Amino acid sequence: MKTCPIINADCLEAKCMWWAEMIVKNIKTGEFEPSNNCAVSKLPGLMVEMLRNTNGVQEAVESARNESVRRQDALLGIITSTKKALR
Repeated sequence: MKTCPIINADCLEAKCMWWAEMIVKNIKTGEFEPSNNCAVSKLPGLMVEMLRNTNGVQEAVESARNESVRRQDALLGIITSTKKALR
């Protein structure tokens, strides 16, 4: 039997509030499948997955920022050249 990470005793499984059914992705097949497990024991894996997703979001935000700066610089160049032409 598994040991509970919270009470350091035998796992109560379905009787425990932390016991949850999760839909997990099988790494080998890529298919999603149900998994009954202790939510506390799954936290490290979920945190790693969240970090991977956060890195992807950070890269997208950085890319959008760079594009925005590039367009602002182009617009500033147009405004500056227009001001010089009007003088």
